Amino acid sequence: MTEFKRRWDCKVLVHENQVDEVEFTFDATFADRDMLGDLLEVVRVPNVRHREEVCFYLKNHKGALIIGDLLSGGRKDSGIPDGKVGFNAPEYLVDLDKARLSLSMLLHFEFDLMCFGHGSPVVRGAKEVLRHFIACDAAWEDFAQRREEGFRLNPELRKLHRT
Repeated sequence: MTEFKRRWDCKVLVHENQVDEVEFTFDATFADRDMLGDLLEVVRVPNVRHREEVCFYLKNHKGALIIGDLLSGGRKDSGIPDGKVGFNAPEYLVDLDKARLSLSMLLHFEFDLMCFGHGSPVVRGAKEVLRHFIACDAAWEDFAQRREEGFRLNPELRKLHRT
């Protein structure tokens, strides 16, 4: 991280609930609903992956969500078509029902664009794409099956989630 900071001459921020997990020096922490600069709002998305998950809401004229690893955009290797969203690894979801509910809170924001840590962005109609994803029962049933398969292949994940 030191090399990163030196190369890019930037500050490194860490979510306040992950301070005890990082093994590098950081400059500051951030929390839910904090503003980073004038346009970027931190949005906590609980019960999805890991202990704390956040995305960032960009308040421009059409709005954008920067989702990171929370969801994936289009990826051929994961069977997610361009312009759609999905989960790469459902076995990392803590609780599917809670994840679905938490993701639905993102629909309170106005946005037309979603960007991800993995996969292609959704560049138009992103809010409707997310709404459809959350509402698709068949997809969530598939996630549940894939999650159980992930647990079967890696029993340590079940211990991690205490399920």
